[in-house]
Amino acid sequence: MIFETANFSECILCGSDKNLTREHKVKASQIRNTFKQDEMLVASLASAQRPKIAQGPQSKNLKFNHSICENCNSNKTQPADQEFDRFHEKCSAALETNTNPSEVFKFPPYNDNYNYLNVFRFFAKLLCCQIADNGGPRVRDLSSFSIGCSDNNIISLYISKNPIIERYEKITGHRIYASHGGLMVSTNLETGRIQKLISQLAIESIEYSFWIELFPAAQIELEHKFRAFCDKAREAVRVAGDRQG
Repeated sequence: MIFETANFSECILCGSDKNLTREHKVKASQIRNTFKQDEMLVASLASAQRPKIAQGPQSKNLKFNHSICENCNSNKTQPADQEFDRFHEKCSAALETNTNPSEVFKFPPYNDNYNYLNVFRFFAKLLCCQIADNGGPRVRDLSSFSIGCSDNNIISLYISKNPIIERYEKITGHRIYASHGGLMVSTNLETGRIQKLISQLAIESIEYSFWIELFPAAQIELEHKFRAFCDKAREAVRVAGDRQG
């Protein structure tokens, strides 16, 4: 079995029902470093609703609805969280010198497998939470990798300059910006089945796109066991296409 039901009463990463806590959509440390004492407005680019004011990094408006347990949050995912902070700092420095941020992977400490995998474990955790918050299942290989129980990295990652940061700076006069991309999917043109689960994270000038690809057996299992999720995702793709058209 590749997929399991994601329950609100259980950790989305390990399945424990003990000491549950809600995870940040954007890391609390990155929120503090980016916004410092500035007022934070929370808004959706796909919604006309008025922005909400976040009172601080611990605001419920900045967290996922599904939870992870205290052990996963404080112990199992901490090395990956800390590695992402270091990695993002290096990517930002690379971009300032007009260097492709992905070049960071060619140098220490990322020629060491442990540090390299921890970058991807961080994005695996975020994708687990995004899938669950959008009504999807727990992906066993993804959640197991995110907490260090497996070295089977199924996450793909693309790093680029945030495409809206310059336009945002012209409007607001600053580059204080962070966002997440929610959950996106791509579908097989012949079968209509979901073949890729995708999300994004943007912090100031850097945008991270990350995803997993589902092999045919996984596509069939997802369609069979979680049809409502698949139908909802396909409808979202159709509506997005209509807007662009």
